[in-house]
Parts: sequence; C-alpha cells; structure tokens
Amino acid sequence: MTQNLFSKRAEVSVIGAVLLSGATAYAACDLQADDFYVQEHRHIWGAFVDMHAAGVSPCTTTTHDTLMRKGKLEAAGGFKALVKLSQAVPTASNASHYAEIIKRHSIARRAAITAKRLQHNLKADPLKAIEETTGALSSLAASLDKRRAVDLAAVVLQAHASLHKKLKASGGEGFAHFGLIADLPDLDAITGGFVKGDMAIIAGRPGMGKTCLGLHLALAQARKGAHVLICSLEMGREQLGARLLCAHSAYLARDVETLDTKELARGRFANKERALAQLEKGAFALASIKGKVTIEDNSGTTPQSLARLAAAIQSTGRLDMIVVDYVQLMHAGKFESRRVEVDFISAELRRLAGALNVSMICLAQLNRGVEARVDKRPLLSDLRESGSLESDASTVCFLYRESYYDKERARTVDPVEVCVAKNRHGETGIARVGFVPKQSRFLPFAP
Repeated sequence: MTQNLFSKRAEVSVIGAVLLSGATAYAACDLQADDFYVQEHRHIWGAFVDMHAAGVSPCTTTTHDTLMRKGKLEAAGGFKALVKLSQAVPTASNASHYAEIIKRHSIARRAAITAKRLQHNLKADPLKAIEETTGALSSLAASLDKRRAVDLAAVVLQAHASLHKKLKASGGEGFAHFGLIADLPDLDAITGGFVKGDMAIIAGRPGMGKTCLGLHLALAQARKGAHVLICSLEMGREQLGARLLCAHSAYLARDVETLDTKELARGRFANKERALAQLEKGAFALASIKGKVTIEDNSGTTPQSLARLAAAIQSTGRLDMIVVDYVQLMHAGKFESRRVEVDFISAELRRLAGALNVSMICLAQLNRGVEARVDKRPLLSDLRESGSLESDASTVCFLYRESYYDKERARTVDPVEVCVAKNRHGETGIARVGFVPKQSRFLPFAP
C-alpha cells in the first residue's frame, strides 16, 4: 500500500540541495530520517541530523566522514553515491519545496499503515482499535497543521530564489520587474508589475478606459505566454472580441488612424482595404495565442463560481492573471447591505488570488462624487466608499484624462494619467500613458 507513496526525485533533490548548500538548505527542511522512503537516503539524512547537532555543515566530505564513523557508508551507497547526489540539482533554492513533498508522502504512508493496523485489530478489540487509530490520525493531522507554519530559513531561501530569478531576468540592467508587466514603461517603472498572489484595483469613472486597460493587460500577458481569465460582468463576448481584435490589429500595424471599434461594429471603414488587411493579420495573430485567454461573460458570476472556474482552468494547465470587469457588478447572495456584500466579494477575490497564486486585476467604478470637486482626479477616499476594496488591494490605480471633461482637448492618442495611489510593493506616483479611444487600446506615452 505504501510503496507508491514516495517521490524518489524529491528525496534525491533535497539531499543534493543540502550537499550543495550545507546548513542553510538543511535548516529550510523540517525532516527526520524516517520521513524518507529509500533506505540509503534515511542513512544519509541521519548523518545530516547528527552533523547539525554537532554544529558541522553538511557537504560531500563531512557526510562521508560521519557515515564512516557510524559504520553506515556502504549502506548509504558509498562515496560515489554521495558525489552523484551532490550533482543532482543546480541550486539549493527549492530545498523547502522538495522537503514539503517528502513530508506529505511520509504522513500519507503513516496514515496508510494506521488504516491497515485498524483493519487488522478491529476483530480483536474494536473500541481499543478505534481509540488508537483516532489518536494516531489526530497526531498526523497536527503534523499537517504544523506544516503551514514555515521556518525563517525556508522563507529566506524562497525569497532569495525569487529575487535572483527576477534580477537575472532583468539582464543586470534597467528595472527588475517583480510582477506581470503592462508593457507601459511609465506604469511598470512605478508598480514593478502586478504581483501574483495579490489583488490590484484599477478604478475610474464610466468611459475613462478601465475595460480597455484591463484588456490591454490581458493581451500583454498572453503575448508573453501567460494564461489569463477575463470575467466580464458588463460586456458580452462578441463586444469583447471586437475590442480585442481591433486593439491587437492596430497594435501590430502601429496605426492609430485606420481602425475604429465603432466603425467595426457598423461594418464600414474610411479605408476598407487597409482595415480588412489589418484585421486579418490581427485575427491570425490572436489565433496563435489560442488557449491562453479565457472569457467568462456570465453577468451572474459570483466569487464562488469564479473560483470554481479558475481552479478548473489551473488544474488542466496554468493560470497567471484574472481580470474582473467590474467588481461592483458582482453579487454573492443575500447580505444585510450592499456594502457588506462588496466587502465579502473583495475578501473572496483577494483570497482567490492567494490560493491560486494569480494576479487578480479588479476593475472598479467610481461614483459621481469625484465630479463634485474642482480637481476631478480620484483619491483613495473615493474608493473607500465601495466597501473594503481599497484595504484589500495591494495596488490601487486611478485613471484620469482631461478630455473626459473637456472634449476640446481630445486627441487621437489621448494622454491618460494612471495614478498609482497605493502600492505595497514599492512607489506611488503618476504614470503617463497613451490611449486611443476609438481602438480601445493603450500604448506607451509619447509627449
């Protein structure tokens, strides 16, 4: 029953990590020798435990000497096995991950043995057998609970691996982005990207460009190979498809004049041949990212149904980002007030982001209170009226463009201010981006 409840790869990898990195990697792994299934690995980890107690850092040589002293070298596979294990992994940064796999298999094996013992002892003394089994399973459950608390060394190793990966990806030059970037340099420089596991709010008045920015983020990630779920509570899939097609076609053509979403809806263009050529190219390009963007346009979507859909997508592949348009249209059942309901929805979306380790982008609509001020730029206090959205979010961005209030200032490429009013991962400030309203697309700001 227990022979399949182990991972030789994980056992080899964790021992290799300790031989490679010594005491630091060992401290990140809350394991005992009997957590290992392979007998040779039990002997080696037993040597690690002894060395840790003596204040000696494990490596190939010290492990060899300890096993020799204990008379276990041959039983552990000999010196050649130690050398081979030390070359099993290129880095020790994933040691805690391997240890978690081993520990869970160890607990599963013990549960299986307990179940088998219960079956064997039931005939002799059922009550005693059940009491013993209950105690054993309670102890195993406590072990699982303990796994949720993580040792500092494991946290440091994980943080180091993450930082190393991100800094290496930056090529040693420029800005190292810590999240999913928007391909809008001014905005990315402030936010560092939208971090997976966190919730971000993009808010503004109706017609300010929230949906377009949400779609821009989705396409930007899909072009890089990420997988995105768009939950549209306001707009149907056909409208979304037309906007995505128009925006991506214009992006590829680098043309801010030819395509227009309104003309696309009516089926006529000033320059029909050029428009059709651009749309055809855009459609083929979007076809190449098939499977990377999923659209849910059910206006009755709840946090619970969204969670089920997102988990199903992730279980069959991967999921990096969820875009919700827009959060105040979502409902979750009967509550004493709408504010309490929005608080619940906000908390559930934040929890979902953490549970699935995805970047949760929630678009939010601001009420007319913004327009009662002389300076109509949104403030965090405007969002606080929408329940706990502001406090639950790690990043809050507000959209503002002058042409929204003064039509005479409108341009083909409209300058938009994206005010990063809250950012738990770095700076706040105002990013300037370009917006082409008729093409539903954003582009880097060009003064």
